[in-house]
Amino acid sequence: MTALFHAHSGIRYLVLLFAVIAIVYFAYGLLTKKPYDKTARMLGVIFNSSLDLNVLLGIILLFVKGYFSYQLMHIIYMFAALAAAHVLTAVNKKRKTPSYQIALLAIAVPLILVLIGIHQMTGRWF
Repeated sequence: MTALFHAHSGIRYLVLLFAVIAIVYFAYGLLTKKPYDKTARMLGVIFNSSLDLNVLLGIILLFVKGYFSYQLMHIIYMFAALAAAHVLTAVNKKRKTPSYQIALLAIAVPLILVLIGIHQMTGRWF
């Protein structure tokens, strides 16, 4: 159980790292008017996958460790972040020409929700 908790807590740093890398790449692509490419798509997939993994670990922790009322807002923010990431990524993917603007939103909106959710649990922003 302790290992699971540490994995869940530690993976948040990977989620944050992947978000920063994607934001930098997407911002560069947007500023240089570069076409949306396979690297951009893969960065979105990597971010979403790391977020999926961390939410899954959180769900497992919830069942193993139990639910405590102080976790409610953390859980709500994390599910909102997961939904935002997947919905915005799907919207961008279905477009005739995917764009860096929507890709940036697909990272920035969940990132803000994740940071708020982390703050709800820890009192810290990271």
